[in-house]
Amino acid sequence: SYTPATNALLAMAMGLATFSGNEPEFYDFIDEHRLHPVIGCAPDDSLIFEILENIVLNPSEISRLGSEGREFVLRHNDCRVVARRFLDFWTSKIQL
Repeated sequence: SYTPATNALLAMAMGLATFSGNEPEFYDFIDEHRLHPVIGCAPDDSLIFEILENIVLNPSEISRLGSEGREFVLRHNDCRVVARRFLDFWTSKIQL
């Protein structure tokens, strides 16, 4: 997965750290270069172990990622932000 899906976004909105898609192309596409709150993972046992071990050894990281996740959702997925993008897109397509 390249992007966090609905369940990940809901968890992030609640300030929880999440595992989901977080490829660099996604952050480039949405022009986000500071907030990268998602813990990315691939179906690789040793990689999953390494990621989980890092989280267990650095519990403060969970709190930081949770805070960043909340900020990320408010910045990119808040209903007002999405509605504005929708209106801007269709306004640009319709000749009034």
